[in-house]
Amino acid sequence: CERAHAHNPKFGDLWRGKQSTMTGLHWHKITPGYAQTYDDYRGGYSSTSLRHILQRAHIDPQTSVILDLACGTGAVTRQISGAARMLVGIDSALPMLAQARQLFPEGCLACANGEQLPLPPDSLDLVTIGQAIHWFNLPALFGELKRVLRPNGWLAVLSRYPSPAGRLHAL
Repeated sequence: CERAHAHNPKFGDLWRGKQSTMTGLHWHKITPGYAQTYDDYRGGYSSTSLRHILQRAHIDPQTSVILDLACGTGAVTRQISGAARMLVGIDSALPMLAQARQLFPEGCLACANGEQLPLPPDSLDLVTIGQAIHWFNLPALFGELKRVLRPNGWLAVLSRYPSPAGRLHAL
């Protein structure tokens, strides 16, 4: 985080390790034991699919900034580490982030709500959401993502199950 912050000071205090207030109503019930069990059984995502997403979004390891939103214990975050100049994992559950920190100690992780991201406008090239889109207020989330994604930025919603709502359209 510190190295990336030095190259992009507009990110402010988020990259200095300060956390925003946790706003999820039920996340306080998640215990550290639950977070570890969740990670043990959750599994990762297809490396082929993740490579395809990174290619389609034209992610450049020297210049791109990626947000893994609702990162939980960091399944996607860990799988795509090194793909961009800066990779950030954000979740609203502190126990999940604590587990992510144990598994990904070099990661840039922060506690925040997806509908109110502590990020500057036009700062992200790609946002990934792995198996968590159902936790968000979609109109508020999409409005916030429009704010923080750069022009031609991408949102990749990952799921292991068919979506009953069909495809999500452009923001």
